[in-house]
Amino acid sequence: ITTSFEQIVSEQSTFAEDLKKLRVEEMDIRNELDGLRKELHLVDRKLHKANIPGIPDEMRSRVAEVEEQLFVVEKSLEEVPLNMAQVRTNVKVAKELLEGARTKVIEMVENVILFEHTIRYGNRYRATHPDVQKRFRAAERSFTALRYTKALEEAGVAVSQVDPKALEAIQRLAQDDLYKATKL
Repeated sequence: ITTSFEQIVSEQSTFAEDLKKLRVEEMDIRNELDGLRKELHLVDRKLHKANIPGIPDEMRSRVAEVEEQLFVVEKSLEEVPLNMAQVRTNVKVAKELLEGARTKVIEMVENVILFEHTIRYGNRYRATHPDVQKRFRAAERSFTALRYTKALEEAGVAVSQVDPKALEAIQRLAQDDLYKATKL
């Protein structure tokens, strides 16, 4: 089999183009990886700057899982030969994990803010309604145990029994705080 000079030049040119595309895609993914790291830093910062008594283990695990996946992406970029399909899959997984962590952090911060507003709002009923007092104590125990969703639910039930429109009022009162706290 004889290969013509033109055919060899054409194949070499195609190979050079493919290699160039691969390097461009690699650089794009490296830039994307840097962006994902920055986003994770913002999420982690939001988590640590939130005015909460502690960070639940589940949240710590989510952030650690994203960090681990970003490490996997980085390592897959160092493999020889470079498997871009695997790299893209790893980046996709990292993005999904990061989005899940961001969503959970925002949800947790919102629950904490709403809980605090609910307690403030409901304090007016504590002295006159023993059931509210009892439910608030249970809610506060849940809050201290870092079970923020349960704490909010318990406090919400307590004020709703006395004032059926309380949750709407609390939502309005908390609106500015929610906006400031969840802005990433």
